[in-house]
Amino acid sequence: METVTVGMSALCQENPRRVSRLQDTSRTYELRTVPQYYEYQGAPSGVHAGDSSESQVTRNVYGNLLTNWIYSATLQLTLNDLKPAWVAKDWSFVPLDSAELAQLGDETTSESVTAHQTPLSGPLTNATFETPALRARLECSPYHEILNQSSWLRTEDLTNSSKWNVNVNPRGLKTGYELTDTSDGSSGPYRGTYLPLGNQMYATFYAHESQLICCANETNDGPGKAAIGYWSKQGPPDLYTSTNFSVMWLVGNPMEQLYEDKENLTHFIWSEPPELTGINCLPVIESADAEITVDTATKTVQSYTISGNPKNYTAAWHDRYVGHNRSTDNPGPPPLETYSEGPQGNLTASFGFVFLDALLGSSTVSSNTADPTTGVISGTEDLDDRTFNFRTKGRNMDFMSYSMLKLANDNVDTLSDPETLARLASNVFSVFFQHFVAYNISDAGGWAYQTIGAKLPPDLGCPVANLYDPDSCEKLPPLPQSTTNRTVTVHLHHRVQSIGFSEAAVWLCVSILAFLGVATILVFGLARNHFKALPRDVDTIASVLGFVYGSSHLLAWVRQHVGQKDWGQKSASSPPSSRKHKYVRPSEQNASSEPLVQMGSFTGKDGKNHWGIEIVNTNAEEERVWRTTRAEDVPLEQISARPLLPRIQRQDPLEL
Repeated sequence: METVTVGMSALCQENPRRVSRLQDTSRTYELRTVPQYYEYQGAPSGVHAGDSSESQVTRNVYGNLLTNWIYSATLQLTLNDLKPAWVAKDWSFVPLDSAELAQLGDETTSESVTAHQTPLSGPLTNATFETPALRARLECSPYHEILNQSSWLRTEDLTNSSKWNVNVNPRGLKTGYELTDTSDGSSGPYRGTYLPLGNQMYATFYAHESQLICCANETNDGPGKAAIGYWSKQGPPDLYTSTNFSVMWLVGNPMEQLYEDKENLTHFIWSEPPELTGINCLPVIESADAEITVDTATKTVQSYTISGNPKNYTAAWHDRYVGHNRSTDNPGPPPLETYSEGPQGNLTASFGFVFLDALLGSSTVSSNTADPTTGVISGTEDLDDRTFNFRTKGRNMDFMSYSMLKLANDNVDTLSDPETLARLASNVFSVFFQHFVAYNISDAGGWAYQTIGAKLPPDLGCPVANLYDPDSCEKLPPLPQSTTNRTVTVHLHHRVQSIGFSEAAVWLCVSILAFLGVATILVFGLARNHFKALPRDVDTIASVLGFVYGSSHLLAWVRQHVGQKDWGQKSASSPPSSRKHKYVRPSEQNASSEPLVQMGSFTGKDGKNHWGIEIVNTNAEEERVWRTTRAEDVPLEQISARPLLPRIQRQDPLEL
């Protein structure tokens, strides 16, 4: 029975399972091929334009400076904060409309949950469908120009009173080292620090050409180890036509107090030559077809599969701040702004340039205005600009470099390895791109997504190189045509808790019950008389006689005591009243106790089995006499005066 009980307990159990169905739904977004457009104010005539178009666009990208995508990406990388929706690993996936996807999940829930099914905790409804995927990564190589230390580091004799104001400068350090500020080593009002790359190109140590003045790690024991890290464009701006940029990492022992020269210019001095690591990085944006499984409630991607090889997504780099004149419906030249008298127009920019320029300019978002005569941002770093940078004792870096340092477990020397620096830079670049893509998605799309079939407005204006010459239209390469299917088939999976039967437990219980059934039938079939109760009803005289007609001992005893008032029990050791309803065990009976009888199966005088009432007898001699002699012929003297010794058989004896 224990086996049956255990088997029955395992018959039914609650198991999670999935209810699936296919559903066609409409697709809202596709990868952006159409550049976004902005209102643009051109530079005044005769003034160096610099990057005014870029700065005017990127101001729209940062959004809320306290809650935007740069902060969320940094929190994910440094504090393991939540990832944005619709991303997995380094891929971002074109989403379905959130309201429609949630409705599909609700419909699946209502259809799948029945009386014997209950919802589970966790992702209840997942949707699997095909969608385009997008990712950004870096291809980086080390700057070999760093090996020529004299091209970017200058040795200074700090005791030279003809150059340095030794009376106000810190004492004790005789020889110091400074990052070069110009290619010829001269000083000027617009100084900058950089690494020459040849062909008039250079890489800056800061976010732009400004001179570093922070942050040392000096203690009572002298200057300690400090780290400086920034991502920056290659310069100068008027020659910057590629998308390559620099990731620079400086580790050394700078002096906390700035040194002053005879021209009252300050200098950031290092007590020893710092260790510089720099890499030249090319951003790559790729697209691919993917199949994803996403939680319809949280929009978290549970799994994904990329189909085929990723391809370079050239639409991300189609328009690089292309100016457009006003609509041809407006007669006359573009209107002039009162401020600087710059002409107005429209501007188109593809999201690859917008993201890259916003990322590289984030650490200096409050000081990204170029000099109007040179187009160069120079001077010293603005310590009041604290929006997207990290400055503390011994640390001066943008959020990207700070994130890399956290991924390197705060070990500044780890990032001095070019391979490690390149690997972590690519990882950080991918995460920032994911947050940029997922930020501020609306009905009209987002930075990297657009509504299917989106087009530029017809009154955007003609592309022009100069807003002062609105009639000189330029011909741009055509935009890619949309081929996105507006309908997508979604495979919905809903998790429920259902009652299931264990096949092994079912067969075990069936086998045990079958065995017990067969055994019961065999036992009762072969020993029916042994197990049955009364063989017949006791409702007539004949039925009473049927119980005693074969009881030779009982009949003999009755005949022996016929006519006796107390049936021969007068010599009992105790009065009948004291013996009434009292069972006396056979071993406790004395010689004068009454005989015991039983109801059950017994062997009669004829040698056959009978079912009835018979005296329990263990005396062999009396047994022989009663078996061979009729009861009426037995002399009384042949019967022992002692009581019959009982023999307990199948049932408890009954007092006669």
